[in-house]
Amino acid sequence: MIQRTIKNILQDNMPDLEWTVDYRTSPTEFGVVYYDGGYPPKRNDLKAQRMNYQVEIRSKDFDKAFNRAFQCYNLLDDIVDLLVEIPVYEDGELLHTERHYVLYIQAEVPPIRVGVVEDSMVYTINFVALIFPYCD
Repeated sequence: MIQRTIKNILQDNMPDLEWTVDYRTSPTEFGVVYYDGGYPPKRNDLKAQRMNYQVEIRSKDFDKAFNRAFQCYNLLDDIVDLLVEIPVYEDGELLHTERHYVLYIQAEVPPIRVGVVEDSMVYTINFVALIFPYCD
């Protein structure tokens, strides 16, 4: 739902990595924001959703991977009061735009070092976001 918004925040602050959403496009020097499921919507009038997101950081420079993982953690942990507009596409055409209010984004734990994969150091950071449909 808000993975593109998260990607844009990270890309603006870490332009030295190639940033994508839900898939990776290069073998190294990249960051990916994945939608990672969530919890069932609350059965009340607010329709709140707790959604999970994961950021993967990969670099051949092990220090850079470490630094970018913690930079990501520090940028996203404890974001509050964010209004996002999400374009909804189908067959390449814009169907409509949804507006959502993000009460918070919080890291579940500090960055996790996955280890070396294909000569690159890999870190993941898991976040949870509480999201409401926006009401004018």
